[in-house]
Amino acid sequence: MIYGFLSYNSKALKISFLLYVSYSMTEQKKLSNHRHKVALEKKQKMKSHLMLSALDLYCQSSPEKVLVIDDFVKYAGVSRGTFYNYFLSTNELLTEISMNMSDEVLEIIEPIIAVLNHPIERVTIATRLYLRSAMHYPVWGRLITSVGPRYVVRDRNVAKFLTRDLKKADELGHIKIEDYRVTRDMFLGSVYYSLETMLTETVDQHYLGLVIKTLLGHLGIQQNEVQRLYQLELPSEIEITTPFFTILRQHQIKS
Repeated sequence: MIYGFLSYNSKALKISFLLYVSYSMTEQKKLSNHRHKVALEKKQKMKSHLMLSALDLYCQSSPEKVLVIDDFVKYAGVSRGTFYNYFLSTNELLTEISMNMSDEVLEIIEPIIAVLNHPIERVTIATRLYLRSAMHYPVWGRLITSVGPRYVVRDRNVAKFLTRDLKKADELGHIKIEDYRVTRDMFLGSVYYSLETMLTETVDQHYLGLVIKTLLGHLGIQQNEVQRLYQLELPSEIEITTPFFTILRQHQIKS
């Protein structure tokens, strides 16, 4: 009987020990996950700080001034070591800022054009809104043209959305595409080169209209349809309330 009692208590102790170990491991895992989450949030917060302070400095600098790493770290109040934890160069920093801002604009434009069934109508409205936004925020326009379409366009939303609509237009017979990559590259290359012209030379609304009409014409669209597409009503100024564009607006108000 004593043996049975000891055997029972031994099993009970073993179960209790296993439950304790299991509980401890679960708590340690929770603590580890929490620490990991906190570390990631801290890292992301610092990266955002570097990017926002860099944009703020960029807004205050003349287009002719070449900003170096020391300019950015001094303005952000961090060390060079901290900077290199996130970016390898000033070009990488500015490129990521411009890519994020471009995607933010497209995230606002996409719901606007999503209600349109005609894919070329979507392309027309999206292109006009994108260019209009770049002209409204010339600092952002200067950023995306300075880093180049290789980074702002390649594999980003602007290329993905355009490719989607070009393929759909081809399927529906609105346009004829032999290789969508050629059409996409010619279209986006023209858009970004035209944007640089609008930012660096004196142009009027006629130039922007001619750009859009020429792009549509090169897709093989008849002139009467080109005219109809161009006359589609645009929504009022799109509001971009992200931290990046808030900085741009603040500097525009000051100036």
